Amino acid sequence: MRAAVMLLLALGCGSDDTKPIDASTTDGTRRDAAVDAPPPIDAPPDAATAVQRVDCATATIARTVTTTDSPQAFVPNTVTINVNQVIRFQPGSSHNVIPHPTLPSDPGFRNGGFGEVACLRFTTAGQFNWRCQPHASMTGVVTVN
Repeated sequence: MRAAVMLLLALGCGSDDTKPIDASTTDGTRRDAAVDAPPPIDAPPDAATAVQRVDCATATIARTVTTTDSPQAFVPNTVTINVNQVIRFQPGSSHNVIPHPTLPSDPGFRNGGFGEVACLRFTTAGQFNWRCQPHASMTGVVTVN
């Protein structure tokens, strides 16, 4: 009996002459793994957005939003502009600007990394809510007429 079990185990572990699967191919065509990798979380969305990042050096700035640390807040936290105007966001080194997750916003409404200055053009009328990612109580709203 012991010999029969050993024989079955040996047959089960034997080779069937198939080649190992190469994760970088599925149809025989080699691919660069980086090409098929998902984009980073902070990558700009593929779809067109109502909020577009523009070059601060060449943009006409309508308003500037900064941050304070005591208390933690955006200053100002309520901004009203007209369609196609630009707001410069200058958050402190421990703050950023992201779309508010539960209030009306736009996926393009983000500055990038912590402390990164960004100029954002608003191309559609409406309300656009934002917040600081690590400080959920730091919020603001842009009203675009």
